[in-house]
Amino acid sequence: MMPRFSSARFLLALTLGILLAQTPSWVQEPVKAPQRPQLKPTQKPEPAKPETDETLTAAQAALEAKEYIQAVELLESYLTRHPDHLGARFNLAYSYSLLGRLAEAITAYRKTLELDPKLFQAYLNLGLLLLQEGAPAEAVKALVQAVELRPEHVPARLAYAEALAGSGDKKEACAQYQEVITREPQNAEALRGLGRLESEAGEYVAAEIHLRQTLALAPNRAELHWWLAEALIGQDKLEAAVTELEAYVVAQPQDAAAHQRLGNLYRDLKRNHEALRHFDAALAAGANSPEVTTARAHTLAGLERWEEAAAAFETLTEAEPQNA
Repeated sequence: MMPRFSSARFLLALTLGILLAQTPSWVQEPVKAPQRPQLKPTQKPEPAKPETDETLTAAQAALEAKEYIQAVELLESYLTRHPDHLGARFNLAYSYSLLGRLAEAITAYRKTLELDPKLFQAYLNLGLLLLQEGAPAEAVKALVQAVELRPEHVPARLAYAEALAGSGDKKEACAQYQEVITREPQNAEALRGLGRLESEAGEYVAAEIHLRQTLALAPNRAELHWWLAEALIGQDKLEAAVTELEAYVVAQPQDAAAHQRLGNLYRDLKRNHEALRHFDAALAAGANSPEVTTARAHTLAGLERWEEAAAAFETLTEAEPQNA
């Protein structure tokens, strides 16, 4: 089993952090929202009353202080009186997301886009939240709009590529990763995503190139060693593959599946001492499949440790009499 990794959470934090920095400049003046056209005159809200301005000022202060519960209370109160205020609606969605109220954040971003169908930040954050919620097909619909509005925005295109891959359109996902690499040849996220998709598609040589480039840029990303090992196995480069998996288990010593994978590879290489070490590590990490026990028993036999091998086979027969 491959290690799970998603860049959606990382991108969400990055994007929302940027928007937080921008928020104060347009909380009270939605017509000055960054990176979007001015509202049409017919859409411009009426001047706020003094008490309304005080509410938004307090909400802004709560956002800056990261007091999101208080910000939500103020913004919800304000929106009951001014439901079409774009800045308040966006900031409410933003605050919901940072409180983990993701379903409410998604709804609030959709309402924000009803007010301004060209608001890039809302499309991007909506798409990222949908990715985080495991709805990549829905995320694609939002993120394609973000990319069309801001084709130069790399985080948006990366998120779009991830959503495409998650929804099954891996060919277009690769194209989006390639577009990012064209713009930023050293973008580790794009190289990682492309390399992984190439490996899954059986394009192992290209996958090895891109994953090695990623490792050079992000050497502390343990999962890259796993994916690179898979690309190497696909090319029958088993010695190189075990080197990568050994690096992976240094970072993830309790990953039973990785130890089992290493044990099997070492057996294929006739290196039974190393194989036994990893089968034992897999069992210590909680592996309880008969495949591990059987492989370990055969490894003991390969080492001519006959009594231990016989005991291991006997234990396996008692546990799995139907396979005796």
